[in-house]
Amino acid sequence: MVEFVESQHIYLKDGIIIPSVTQIIHKIMPNKYQGIPQEILTRKAEFGTKGHKIIEILGNKANDLEYARDYINDLADDDSINMDMWYRLESYLDLVKDKNIIPLEQEKLVSYKYEYAGTLDMIAEINGIKSLCDVKFTYKLDKEYLSWQLGMYQLACNETFNKCYCIWLPKQDKAKLVEITPKTKEEILKELKKIRWLKVEFYQTRKDSNLIPRVICKKCGWWNDARKRANNNIPRCRHCGALLSEDNAVLHTTFTKKQFEHLLNKAIEQTNEIERRNKND
Repeated sequence: MVEFVESQHIYLKDGIIIPSVTQIIHKIMPNKYQGIPQEILTRKAEFGTKGHKIIEILGNKANDLEYARDYINDLADDDSINMDMWYRLESYLDLVKDKNIIPLEQEKLVSYKYEYAGTLDMIAEINGIKSLCDVKFTYKLDKEYLSWQLGMYQLACNETFNKCYCIWLPKQDKAKLVEITPKTKEEILKELKKIRWLKVEFYQTRKDSNLIPRVICKKCGWWNDARKRANNNIPRCRHCGALLSEDNAVLHTTFTKKQFEHLLNKAIEQTNEIERRNKND
């Protein structure tokens, strides 16, 4: 069973913390948000979350244009959404009508073995074809990112969809339906295997050096940067998602060779355990 713990923004499968699709892609594309201030990323994420929630609430009723337009107009009237959001949702309704988009499932929790989990935006019938969709409110469309995202969702669904699309709702422009070619199972599994052994490689390359990690997560043993986040928010472990509070993290300035070897052995054990579970799943 897959669960999403919203308060900590982590996914659990059978009680085990596993990485999210977003976390995996950030390891594949580590420089995607380089140079962008955290407060801007947070603000845009909150805007997108609100838009996704409204689209989920509309569901199949988005095809009832009179009802749907009354609903978003009411949201605008009571200041629940600003004019930017109102315009994008109006454009979304036009796209739904033009492309005959019928949502079948929305905000569905999915996972692939014990490798990753995520929440896909929509499985829909579009012009009579069953399709996997992701909704984006971004200024620019990153097709490479979407290729990984939709490919990983498709693999987690254990289904090959006829089409994969991005429902793109850019600012001050018409909504667009953009076809995306998802990454193949082979491409995804190749990257997952590399990521699984990153932690092992980290300790292997540093066990005889003076390059010392500064924050160790007590839950999984992963190294984390000690830098503060925006607004002094407590950072999360880059591997398991646990909050790096005083109770969950160990601050170190020095490590003995024995301590490094212990962390290395633990990393190898955890990686082998994930691979064992995946074979049995």
